[in-house]
Amino acid sequence: MQRNGDPIVLCFVDFETPACAATARNALQGYRMDEEERDSKILQIQFSRNPGPRPGQRGGRR
Repeated sequence: MQRNGDPIVLCFVDFETPACAATARNALQGYRMDEEERDSKILQIQFSRNPGPRPGQRGGRR
């Protein structure tokens, strides 16, 4: 929970290439969830500090 009581929402996305990830971040960084609501949440994107396969992750395309 944040200090104001709102839940913290985390999402994880895998991309085919670092270039695809950068394109998505550049396009969506700062996206306002509801353009008509002044206090709407804003999307904040950051890259993983530990890139690479994670435990339990299968390799290859799905």
